[in-house]
Order: sequence, then structure tokens, then C-alpha cells
Amino acid sequence: MFAKPGVLLRIEGVTVFALSLLFYHDVGAPWWHFFLLFLWPDLFMLGYLVSVRLGTQLYNLVHTYVFRWRSRERHSASTNRGSYPLR
Repeated sequence: MFAKPGVLLRIEGVTVFALSLLFYHDVGAPWWHFFLLFLWPDLFMLGYLVSVRLGTQLYNLVHTYVFRWRSRERHSASTNRGSYPLR
């Protein structure tokens, strides 16, 4: 199993999706926000209409977990709320 990266990537994707559903439920925001934000990174594929290079850079920028974590940290720091509490 560990020799097949496709299996590990699928396990990672399912785990991240399940945890995002759990954490979003704890936040209490409307679910339509979740689905809008879920599709948000795919809008950056429109960069391919300009050029392959720009499309590749934009797609890779928004499809990393680090970018999402950093933007969440900046939001938490600017609102002085800290991170969301876990139950």
C-alpha cells in the first residue's frame, strides 16, 4: 500500500475532506458557504485561458494546503479570535 502513491493520495484526500466537514460543522456557518469555498480553487483553472504557464502557477498556488493554513492564520490574527475551539 505504501508503495502506491495513488492510494496514499486518495486516503489523504478523504481524510482532509472528512476533517473539513467536521470542523466546518463546528464553526456553524451556512453550508452553502462551504460548497462555494470547496469549488473556489477550481476557478483558478481559468488562468489556462491566458497561458499554460499562468494557469499552472495559479492552479498549484491554490491547490496546496499550506496556502489555506497561512490565510486562516492571517485571518485569525487580524480578528483576534484565535483558532476555532474543538469540542
